[in-house]
Amino acid sequence: DRMAMYRPTKSHRVAFERLCRGIYQPADRKFYLLSGSYGTGKSHLCLMFANFLSRSSGDPGIKGFYANYEKLDPDVAKTLKNIRKDGQYLVAICDYPGRRFEEVVLKGILDACHSMGLEVTVQTEFNEAERLLAEWEKRGHSGVRNFYEDFEKSMIKTSPGTSVAQLRSRLKEFDTDAMNLFHGAFKETMGGLAFQAQSGNLIPIIKGLIKQPQFKERFKGLAILFDEFGSTLEKAAYAKDVLQGFMETLCKNEPNVIFVGCIHKDFKAYADRYSKDDAAVMSARITPVDLLNEGVEEIIGAIV
Repeated sequence: DRMAMYRPTKSHRVAFERLCRGIYQPADRKFYLLSGSYGTGKSHLCLMFANFLSRSSGDPGIKGFYANYEKLDPDVAKTLKNIRKDGQYLVAICDYPGRRFEEVVLKGILDACHSMGLEVTVQTEFNEAERLLAEWEKRGHSGVRNFYEDFEKSMIKTSPGTSVAQLRSRLKEFDTDAMNLFHGAFKETMGGLAFQAQSGNLIPIIKGLIKQPQFKERFKGLAILFDEFGSTLEKAAYAKDVLQGFMETLCKNEPNVIFVGCIHKDFKAYADRYSKDDAAVMSARITPVDLLNEGVEEIIGAIV
């Protein structure tokens, strides 16, 4: 039982218990930034939190974790068992380096749905673009105009070096750069007319997901764990309105959405990348969770 091999230090327990507050205090600012230097065990803590959320306390597979925690702090172990006595969270692991926040979170959630066999209706701008191209390809020469061939010619003109097949493959991976290429080629094909997607962005997609009957029947909520979130902040790899809206609309206002992002420095260390107003807005919407370095962690491993 690898769960039972986890030996949380005091600092780990304090951080873990702070993250758990989002489960029984739904009004908490549930956009948690877990900060600590290299080697403090942030990734291990996130994996344990993922296991904790994805299994009820009655699951035999997590029995060892509670037994071990009880040796360290019986009262807290009892509380943890009570708050996780039934149900599970859909846990999305965000592990797609070098991509933007919106892409990573969306792909993480949809991959989690697929992994859990959750058949949900989630429509994105990427889906609409791919559906249109598939429709054009199927229609071929049957109409007055072969839109697919014209789109291929437009791609050569607007994005030389990228084929339509490559574009479609990247659209399926929720690649924002590919979406931008699609917009350019579509506009060229349609004589200046811009592509107008009917689907929403990340925020309405998640709001729609957690309200679907199929989701509510199986899950108590959604947890998004982003291991290298510090890199996203450093590179400003996000749309500001989406990130700030995600913090407020989802992590604060929705009772069952939790985000944990790992960073190597205190959030204030990233603040010089933003305007004073933006830094103030973001600071007011996050919950910092500090992980202190207590030496070599007694952590063997944890698997989601």
